[in-house]
Amino acid sequence: MKLMLSVSVAFVGLALVLAASPALADPAYLPLCIGNTWSYEGSGDESETMTVIGTAEVLGEAVYVIDYSASTHNEPLENYWTCGSDGDVLLWGFFRDEAGGWGVAYDPPIRWVEVPASVGTTWACTTQIYSLPGEIPGDVAVFEFTVTWEGILSPPAGSFQAIAIGFADPWHRGMAVPGYSADGRALTGRAEPDRWFSDGVGLIQYDATELYELVSYGITPVELATWTRVKQLYR
Repeated sequence: MKLMLSVSVAFVGLALVLAASPALADPAYLPLCIGNTWSYEGSGDESETMTVIGTAEVLGEAVYVIDYSASTHNEPLENYWTCGSDGDVLLWGFFRDEAGGWGVAYDPPIRWVEVPASVGTTWACTTQIYSLPGEIPGDVAVFEFTVTWEGILSPPAGSFQAIAIGFADPWHRGMAVPGYSADGRALTGRAEPDRWFSDGVGLIQYDATELYELVSYGITPVELATWTRVKQLYR
């Protein structure tokens, strides 16, 4: 059973709460609203769909859950996200429902995207890794990121203004589990790859077991859901 500690079933009610909240600063590099979905096809014959399915609690914090379906390598995967009030994208961990279920959580969360973002921007995150289930403390890891590219990217879903984010130093990629990305994606022995994000759309391309490109998406037209606003749902 997946680590869904307090998943919201009132999807419509939550969407209304978020829609009524004050507008926040752009960019929205990961629009977090229940029901948002992104579908990808790989450069070979692989595919994957990501959907924001609800909320959960990880390390005592309220987070949004992105579930992977129709996925060649990651169908048992879900990962956990929030966004800061400044637009930073924060990764809290992941859980894979296989081999009895396993995953990790990060405290503090990893800043997956830091804004404002421009070519040459770098940042580092030091985090305690906890194993899931059980939230058992383990190693401390250092993650270092850099914005490596900015321009127009044209996957099958359309043309988007995008940024590419990769690790600034390959010796400090901070991989939580060998063979898997820090967000839980299977890498089949590859190093942490680049990811391409577009303001208001989300992840439009990424390199994992092969290059995945966005082929379709559905984004609810409401503001970015922040960590603070998610936490307020639990008060």
